[in-house]
Amino acid sequence: PPADLQRAISLGIAKINVATELITAVRKSLLDQWGAGKNLWAPIAQGVAIEAMIPVLEKWLRLTGAAGRA
Repeated sequence: PPADLQRAISLGIAKINVATELITAVRKSLLDQWGAGKNLWAPIAQGVAIEAMIPVLEKWLRLTGAAGRA
């Protein structure tokens, strides 16, 4: 839950693993493209899959308080 995450960060947690969620977004994108009969030529399919990662990254940036902090 977000409150637990914020508390953990306030207590010094500095690393949060989000790779599984990112990989899941990429995999779902590729499977959706494949199921829809779209072009799976690597540069095209990967570009669409990378776009699927953006909402996941934005969510974690918000949840961790890192949004807008470069």
